Amino acid sequence: MKDKITNSEMRVLRILWELGPSKVRTLNDELNKKHDIGYTSTLKLMQTMNQKGMLTREKDGVSHVYSSAIDQNKTQKSILNKILEYDFAGSKMNLMMQLFGDEKTDKKDMDEIRSFIKKMDKANENESK
Repeated sequence: MKDKITNSEMRVLRILWELGPSKVRTLNDELNKKHDIGYTSTLKLMQTMNQKGMLTREKDGVSHVYSSAIDQNKTQKSILNKILEYDFAGSKMNLMMQLFGDEKTDKKDMDEIRSFIKKMDKANENESK
């Protein structure tokens, strides 16, 4: 993805990644749960994203069904890598300290993080053998 993804585009992508292929009306309804946006604004945004190659579009009767044309994991990893490089000088430790240093993290999240770290430790041990 060459172009920077705007906040509005990211909102649309997150909905499509969660719901799968959707019509403009469905996306607009989801967007309006958190942001006041008109149907025509959502339609224009999605048409622009389609022109940029971020979305695909299939005709369904008189309307269109849109899908994400970009991979969720690759997109999120790219965004995170940019944040890591430019905002934290490449330091994963500084990023993690910022994430967990100021606010309380609930037990479920902490348990999942610990589990993930254990898996990473095991993978690193297996690589070094």
